[in-house]
Amino acid sequence: MQSSFLLKPYFSPLGQLYSNQELCTLISGDINHDMVTNYLNENGTQSRYMDTEPLSIVDCAQDAVEGVLENNSVELSDIDGIIYASLFREDYEPATASKIAFQLGIPHAKTLDITVACSGMAHAVEVASGWLALNENLNNILLVSVELPFRHIDWTLNNEEDLALKGSGLTVGAAASALIISREQVSEGISIDRFIPYDDARLVEACSLPIDGKFSSNSKRLVRATYQSFIKTKKAIGDIEKNTWVLPHQPSSLSESVSHFLGLTQDRVISTHALYGNTVSSAWVSAYDFLIKNHYNEIGNNDPILIKTMAAGFSSLCILGHYYRN
Repeated sequence: MQSSFLLKPYFSPLGQLYSNQELCTLISGDINHDMVTNYLNENGTQSRYMDTEPLSIVDCAQDAVEGVLENNSVELSDIDGIIYASLFREDYEPATASKIAFQLGIPHAKTLDITVACSGMAHAVEVASGWLALNENLNNILLVSVELPFRHIDWTLNNEEDLALKGSGLTVGAAASALIISREQVSEGISIDRFIPYDDARLVEACSLPIDGKFSSNSKRLVRATYQSFIKTKKAIGDIEKNTWVLPHQPSSLSESVSHFLGLTQDRVISTHALYGNTVSSAWVSAYDFLIKNHYNEIGNNDPILIKTMAAGFSSLCILGHYYRN
């Protein structure tokens, strides 16, 4: 398949910043707050942003789109399609991508919503790459995700059993992200080489967010599935070069264990969980953004890039590529 190119990202947290202690002020029920903060600290969660005040998904998406266009010196008129990749939406119909296209003033852009929970943006990269490979009239596809979890978190916790079931929701943070997949190799970004999926529908009940319901998760089952997916991915890849940068999903601070498993130094695995929590589909984009902003001078031309996402369902996707500068 013809290569596609993932341009520089845009990522921004949304809402108000909460420390672990401040987050406890949102919790109702009889649970001991020290138990909650200990749970969060064990997961490496230090802070996250939360949409405690209502925000518009389309308005947040527009801000993200304007940011990613500016970051890459791309004009809105160059955009041929939009994929909205978050599980958070205000309507089932019309598609959120269509609402974004209308608000941006590009009503004839090809639009699609996809939902793969925390793997949404990674799968959007795969879908957009397929669009470019199969339709020569498409050149630049916008990928957008807006994470507004506040109303979907169950804030009523009374005991340790509640924390085990609902605690993962307390690690989640609000954010928006945007990417551009391009047919052309512009100034710099990631050249996409390969996609490696791993799915296991036997874990379909390990994580749940019913329509208009509250989030719950069996964290222990998901952690086991995550490591199993890394084993499958490493087997498919083979030897991993020592200069590889890893941009993982951020369900917790996994950088030390992931780097050890992949045979890399810890600084090559970009972790943003302590800063933003688990920003769902935008989490690995936050790592990409952090890499550009904080390690730019350390990125070598043609350094390998490994993007790794996991989502309950269970759906995992690895994207392999390399960083380029023209």
